[in-house]
Amino acid sequence: MIIITMAIACTSFAQTPNYWEQQGTPTQDGYTVPINSLVCTTTGGVFAGEEYGSVYCSMNDGSTWAVVAMPVPDSLGQIMSFSLFADGGGNLYSAEFINIWDSVHQANGDTLLGVVFKSQDNGKTWASIFNMNNVQFTSMAFISTDAIFIGTDSGVYHTTNGGGSWSYIDGTSGLGAVNISLLATDGNGNIIAQATSGSSILFRSTDDGQNWTLVGSGLNASITSILHYGNILYACSGDASVYSSLDTGATWNICKFTSNDRPISINCLVIDGSGNIFLGTTGGVYESTDSGKTCSAINKGLTNALQPPSVGSLAINMNDYLN
Repeated sequence: MIIITMAIACTSFAQTPNYWEQQGTPTQDGYTVPINSLVCTTTGGVFAGEEYGSVYCSMNDGSTWAVVAMPVPDSLGQIMSFSLFADGGGNLYSAEFINIWDSVHQANGDTLLGVVFKSQDNGKTWASIFNMNNVQFTSMAFISTDAIFIGTDSGVYHTTNGGGSWSYIDGTSGLGAVNISLLATDGNGNIIAQATSGSSILFRSTDDGQNWTLVGSGLNASITSILHYGNILYACSGDASVYSSLDTGATWNICKFTSNDRPISINCLVIDGSGNIFLGTTGGVYESTDSGKTCSAINKGLTNALQPPSVGSLAINMNDYLN
């Protein structure tokens, strides 16, 4: 992934010159590293997660990058999956699935470890806050810096003390041991979970995960990302659809694209401080300035940089720069 930045005005996006400028790119030994996730923290940093476990940080809107401490040392094992997350208090999290080395330094699959690390100093140091054998962590959602939900391939875990202790949300809650592919919050303390097993089903909890009910009327595909702006939830799907919900996920309305070059798939979405929606897709980046009613491509300066212009991660930092 090449890191490219677009400046977003705090007023109307359409009133400013909008184009993409290639910024500095995370490198190692002179080579561009493969990035699979981008997050921004309230400290002003932009963090890029390299698929093999390294974390890079930029404190100047993506112009320059520096590698920070790896959450997992190379001596532990082979990283099978790796994702970055950030809460609203400036903390950074790394969720990893590791194939532990055996006695002859081989990753033979005998011991698989899911582990979540937390950094409170912009990635300089990391501490393990949760780990389980043979469990893959898939997603995280934050009610606060203390109340955290983690989605796994076998259900959801919850902490109320910032990771000091964890509880499993069992089947009596209405959820249970299902593969959770997505977790999100609606801004009012409610949690949305997508369970995937053949087909995808959306659940909602309004009582800190104690009870879950089926929601999602109007959704026709598996969701790849959910975010909120005010009291509105927005979701994007792998079949290149965008949805909005005004009732905390109970029902959804589909949004429309205005351009003829509709992408094949939408990978992610972010929302800026003015409510403008940006979609990372297999056809570059799309924008909606009308609450998702219409979407159009904004690929000026981007198309020549990526062939094809597929965007897998987006993040908006405190200076309203889109990365």
